[in-house]
Order: sequence, then C-alpha cells, then structure tokens
Amino acid sequence: MIKRCNDFGAGGVSVAIGELADGLYIDLNKVTKKYEGLDGTELAISESQERMAVALAPEDVDKFIAIATEENLEATPVAKVTEEKRLNMVWNGVSIVNISREFLNSNGAEKHQNVHVEKGSVWQPQWAGLTFSQKMKSMVGDLNVCSKKGLSERFDSTIGAATVLMPFGGAYQLTPQNAMVAKLPVDGETTTCSGMAWGYNPYLMSANQYVGARMAVIESVTKLVATGFRYEDAYLTFQEYFERLGNKPERWGKPLAALLGALDAQIGLGIASIGGKDSMSGSFEQLDVPPTLVSFATAIGKASRVVSTEFKKPESTVVLVRPIIDPETGCPNFF
Repeated sequence: MIKRCNDFGAGGVSVAIGELADGLYIDLNKVTKKYEGLDGTELAISESQERMAVALAPEDVDKFIAIATEENLEATPVAKVTEEKRLNMVWNGVSIVNISREFLNSNGAEKHQNVHVEKGSVWQPQWAGLTFSQKMKSMVGDLNVCSKKGLSERFDSTIGAATVLMPFGGAYQLTPQNAMVAKLPVDGETTTCSGMAWGYNPYLMSANQYVGARMAVIESVTKLVATGFRYEDAYLTFQEYFERLGNKPERWGKPLAALLGALDAQIGLGIASIGGKDSMSGSFEQLDVPPTLVSFATAIGKASRVVSTEFKKPESTVVLVRPIIDPETGCPNFF
C-alpha cells in the first residue's frame, strides 16, 4: 500500500514530503500541528521526528486512514502528486514556494571546499597491568568493553511479544547478544524475523577514519552473520557524527576518509547502505566528539536459524576464525 515513506527530520515538510515525488502540491494549512500561530515558513521547515510522510495511491487513502485509526494513529492527507515536476507549497491560498524539480535536483548553488585527509595512525589496544589478571580487569573496565546491561535495561525489549533474542542470554542473563532479533508484527503466527547488528570502535575511528569506518561495516555484517542471517540479504544504514567542520581542510578530511572507507567495504561485500543520519555539529567550546560512523546491518531471516551467543553446554569447542589481512590497509581482504 505504501509506495514511499520518509521521516520528518531536518527540513520538515519541505524535505519529508518534498522528496516523495518529482511533482507535488502541498497544502500547508492541512498539516496538523501541536501549536497554533505557526506561519507558512515554520510549517514548511519544522522538524518533528515522531511523524512520517507516506505516498499512497488515491484509492488506498481511506483504507490507510482507517488502519491508522485502529492503531490510534493520526493520518491526514496534506499533499497530492502532480504531473508538473515542481514543488508547490501553498499557505492560506498563496503559493509561498514554487520550485522546479530540475533546480532541486541540481542541489542549488555550488559549494567548493578544500579537504585534507591526514595520514591515519595505527591503533593497538594496550591494557594496564603486568599480569594477565591485571590486564583482564583493565580491559573489562574499559567503556568500550564493559557491560552495557544497565544502559540496555532502560529500554523494554519485550514490547510486542515478538522478541526472538533478549539483549542478554545465558543462565544468568549476562551474555550480550550480537544482534537484535524480533519477529515481524503480523496477524497470526510467523517465523519470519528481522535482525540488526551494529559496528563501531571509537578508538580505531579516532586513529584512522578510513580503517575505522571500513571495519565498522565489516563488524556489523559479521555480527549479523554470526547471529544466523545471510550477508547477501543484508542492507546497511549509517549514523555519522563529526566535529563542527568550519573551513578547516583537515576537519573535512575526517568524514571524507570515513565515507571512503565505508564505501570500500560496501563495494567489497556487495552490500548497499540505503539510509542513515548525519550531524556535523559535534563541538562545544573546546570539546569535539570523536569521529563517528556507526554501521547498522539488517536483514530478514527465519527465527529457527537464529543463533545466540552464550555457550549451550559444557565442553563446547571454541574456534577462532581469522581473516586474511591486507598489509596496506590493515583490514580484511574481500574475495
């Protein structure tokens, strides 16, 4: 029923609805709002993350609204797809935006920026201590390694009764899983499920953005495969977060190197990133966020093939699988 779908993120109506089709007539007076008094510009660009814009065939509109009402959701027709390839936004009977799609697709005025990608360094984890016991305690106390159970328990993983893997497994519910797995929300019973795993190492990413992003993609896909999904069925989405770039070429070099590394991994695995979200404002006074590209890998599979991480019985065999490392990049080779 849904032909296309978009979220009301940055840019609000103008982006969420404006990207759904080449030709659009948007009646801003029909856009529902929490507060009165918003003018046409505010209605056109206001961000509201909890809302979605969907494109439907005209004959499906009433049925879609009825289904949404059953789920206690508000659905309101606010725009129509037009033959003329223009974005036309009307408020109080006046067209306040009327732009050709050809112009929008050109990305408007050109902007040029000098970029300098600095040579990355090699990250090698070092754990404090002299003995194995001391180093182990240092490692498990690291923020990137320590248990995240307290954080995880802030979210209810049982909503919908479709959970296949709880966040933590084992007899004591302490073994973190590699991926989130839940059955699809359908009427009746199903064995079809979706899985999602993530990959990101802040230390590696800080040392070398190209390698860090490349490995983030590989890690997310590896976790998904280890959970019982086929990598050929996977899709990716990225969450990117970088310091404020300004006009400094070396700062621009960080997201560029990260995107090139992620692209290299996508080409090598034959898996595409179909979405994501980015922010280039991670700076406050003298503080900057570490370079961040978190890769999420997701796929559809069968619940019967899902594998959890905890040991299933005593005397289990542990096998270490090592990839072949490319000496030039320090990353696994793709074959």
